[in-house]
Amino acid sequence: MARDFLSERVHLLGDLLGEVLVEQEGRDLFDRVEEVRALAKAGRAGDDDAVARLLAQVDALPLAEARVVAKAFASYFALVNLAEEEERRRVLRARAREAAAQGAPMAETLDAALAELHARGLTATGAGALLAGCRVMPVLTAHPTEAKRRTVLAKLQRIAGLLARLSSETAAPQDADEARRLLREEIVALWQTDETRAARPGVLDEVRNGLFFFESTLFDVVPRLHRRLVEAVAARWPELPPPAPLLRFGSWIGGDRDGNPNVTPEVTEAALREHKRVAIGLYLRGLDRLHGHLSTAARLGVSAELQAGLERDAALFPDVAARAAERYPQQPYRHRLAFLYRRLELTQEAAARPWRPDLRPRPGTYADAAELAADLRAIQDSLRRHRGQRLADGRLHDLLVQVETFGFHLATLDLRQHSERHAAALDEILARYGAPGYREWPEAKKREVLVAELRSARPLTPAALDFSPATNETVELLRLVRRAHERVGPRAIDSYVVSMTRGASDVLAVLLLAKDAGVADGLDVVPLFETIDDLRAAPAILESLLAEPAYRAHVERRGGAQQVMIGYSDSNKDGGYLTANWELHKAQRALPAVCAKHGVALTLFHGRGGSVGRGGGPANRAILAQPPESVQGRIKLTEQGETITNRYADPELALRHLEQFCSAVVLATANAPRPGPSRGGAWQQALEELADRAHAAYRELVERPELVPYFQSTTPIDEIAHLNIGSRPARRGAGLTLDGLRAIPWVFAWTQSRVNLPGWYGLGSAIESWAGEDQGRWELLGEMQREWRFFRALLDNARMALRKADMAIARACASLAPRELREPVFGRIAFEYARSERAILRLSGERDLLDGQPWLQHSIRVRNPYIDPMNYVQVALLARLRASSDPREAEAIRDAVLLTVNGIAAGLRNTG
Repeated sequence: MARDFLSERVHLLGDLLGEVLVEQEGRDLFDRVEEVRALAKAGRAGDDDAVARLLAQVDALPLAEARVVAKAFASYFALVNLAEEEERRRVLRARAREAAAQGAPMAETLDAALAELHARGLTATGAGALLAGCRVMPVLTAHPTEAKRRTVLAKLQRIAGLLARLSSETAAPQDADEARRLLREEIVALWQTDETRAARPGVLDEVRNGLFFFESTLFDVVPRLHRRLVEAVAARWPELPPPAPLLRFGSWIGGDRDGNPNVTPEVTEAALREHKRVAIGLYLRGLDRLHGHLSTAARLGVSAELQAGLERDAALFPDVAARAAERYPQQPYRHRLAFLYRRLELTQEAAARPWRPDLRPRPGTYADAAELAADLRAIQDSLRRHRGQRLADGRLHDLLVQVETFGFHLATLDLRQHSERHAAALDEILARYGAPGYREWPEAKKREVLVAELRSARPLTPAALDFSPATNETVELLRLVRRAHERVGPRAIDSYVVSMTRGASDVLAVLLLAKDAGVADGLDVVPLFETIDDLRAAPAILESLLAEPAYRAHVERRGGAQQVMIGYSDSNKDGGYLTANWELHKAQRALPAVCAKHGVALTLFHGRGGSVGRGGGPANRAILAQPPESVQGRIKLTEQGETITNRYADPELALRHLEQFCSAVVLATANAPRPGPSRGGAWQQALEELADRAHAAYRELVERPELVPYFQSTTPIDEIAHLNIGSRPARRGAGLTLDGLRAIPWVFAWTQSRVNLPGWYGLGSAIESWAGEDQGRWELLGEMQREWRFFRALLDNARMALRKADMAIARACASLAPRELREPVFGRIAFEYARSERAILRLSGERDLLDGQPWLQHSIRVRNPYIDPMNYVQVALLARLRASSDPREAEAIRDAVLLTVNGIAAGLRNTG
């Protein structure tokens, strides 16, 4: 039944797109697209002649026709993805109805998690303590993996809304006809819109793109999720007061300057002002809705506190008081809301102005969100005392939850910078004090001097900065934090992430600069461990930090908690899939042990991407597969690029994702029973040996001199830089080197060529060389797969990456490389793919990858014949581009290549 509904939707959208294609490009080009599609389907069915004909036909396409073919398939996937999302919503509603009919909570919800814990005997006291300690923070980043323009996303949102109208059971036939007419119109607009951006977005463009999701979905989803939590608690422990909201949101957009020279202190200030402007705009919208709702008459009475507030604000805003008295006589709550509205308008006006000390806010401006929350609570308390309990606990309560969650900052802006920038700044600053050469000092001497300066009362830098521009910027950034706390609130910025932390001095350096700026006690300094060596060193570095009294005093002043960030992308690029995952897992066991030894609470911050090679996959399953001691109620997790769109563009899907995320954190924190490793020693020893073998296989490939030129020849890595999907450069320094290439385009490019190398390479060599023909070892691996969530998740994610990969397409891409590069690299990739597939199938007992997930297997099989033509067109166009010597011709070809990049990304639902 489900597939019938989805098929109907896909056919409807496909037919409408076909009509638009005929109308816009003519019947001949429509027929050409259909012929390409038919040949691709035949090729997937095993017709080698069809593949040969398809390759010849694509190779012969004039550039204009190649563009149309690529755009047709890219547009098809953009529409099909909407149909699949509609199907997900329909299935979720059906599951919810089924669960309600059975009187049981729906799986992977807060209701189900708390029901499980209640059944296990969790007391009210225990439940209250558990939920009070939970804080879940998704952090949105501007990492460039969303290939679609904001204009295109908006069109797709409108199409999704029209599909929902078609699905409405109450819609009249005329309504359905109208929806179809509007659908056709939107698809025409989509066809006529360029897929790629004409210019690279600025940082503030990225800020606004991120805030779009708060305005369109997240702001309204948060109170819905909190209401579910409150109801689930009340159903099991009615004696408990309503818990505080579990969610907080973070952002790196406008704060992450590592490798992005466009993120300056001025840009960060502008980002914070934009956050505050949007937050206040949302509260104004909320007050406007409440204003028509709270029309309670004065005869019911109000509290003394509310009355005092009315009198105080009437003196401050007599014009508002007069207008409210005339329009809403004897309606005190409407009067109060009118005053709150005016105060927020003044606050928004102040937020729009630059942060200059000579600009003071006007009387009545809110100093912070806590003042707004206090005013709303006064209204709520008055209603509760005067027969308005339901009104107090309804929309007004939702607005209070929003204020508590979002404040005036909307999302806490993290700062991030490379450790070398701080070392360079201190090198220059300390030289002023007669201590030159800081960067060359041994670690022990750096720590000694930094600790001495932390204990010193003297200022480190002058009020008027006169260092080099780079050092001035580094110091000024910390001074900006102080102004952010004054103008927005302490949650505006509360974390400073130190990229490439290699020693305790890298953290102490930032703490010293923060102390000099007067914000050390308002800022967590967060070490980020990104490479294999860094992950292995992380526990020792954290131990040395927490053992240092000066640093430990800082941690105590921050509430006795320490954040540590672990990077999934760079560790994978450095060590390969299996080794990176194992080292991350070990770090998640060792770091909590260090914190527990020192009596410090740990918050692990997971720097994950959307693809398997960057730590992607279902977030709730990943949390439950983590060592239980690594969660402790607090977790931060990056949400990047297309993952933000996939999870947060639709309110229902956003609510589902966030509830799955929160319920997993609650269960993990409560140490919900989970298997093993019961044979921990044997399992961990096996993983250690497997990781060593996988690492050797991976490094043998990436260290080959042929690898980088092969990668550059066979993937659109150079063209991806022209996608204009982010403000940050795609690589560090000039020229293409493995070390200089960022992890995101590394993954993105391998995905385009259908290799998906970061999601599996080295796994097959590790398993087959370790287990060999030793049946006992294969049985041990089977046991680990069944009983160890971590190992099962590791194999499941690799299974998906392998299934999305395609060696036939990869071989076609390999044809772009000279023979002397092709054999040493592609030959190894194809061999390793076969070994990895064989090993996973032997362990799972499946005949084909993803037999255990038939819905996903079916989706990939259905999609492949439509993705293949875009891959073949891309190969043909890349060959022409590499051979072209005419700059204008090359530019036109490159633009067509980028169309295929967008289309393949949409078809695979993955970029980086």
